[in-house]
Amino acid sequence: MPYYTGIAEAVKRLSATVGFQACFSSSTSLAAMLRSDKVKIPTEEQGAVYNVNCTCGASYTGETENTISHRFQQHIGNFKTYRTAEKRKNGEKVTTKGRPQKKVPDVIMNEAIKT
Repeated sequence: MPYYTGIAEAVKRLSATVGFQACFSSSTSLAAMLRSDKVKIPTEEQGAVYNVNCTCGASYTGETENTISHRFQQHIGNFKTYRTAEKRKNGEKVTTKGRPQKKVPDVIMNEAIKT
């Protein structure tokens, strides 16, 4: 996946907690900038269809009316919610900012997967 400052660091931290490795492509080279056949990903345009591939072989295709970067931040938030619920389910101590989760962990995990 392409490297975006701020997002890449968060993805790398989160991916390490789940057990998969995130790989990022390097910045654009001079040759790539001079080529006109490359498709530019408009991360700040609204209304997009996107596909996220996981190293485990799973993939997720979604459509959003928001920008891709905004939707990606939502995915990261849902992932954090899922991990917190998973820790609660396993009896681990959970320290989070904000309100504590009140629903049953299984329900929270299912809701996080659906969104």
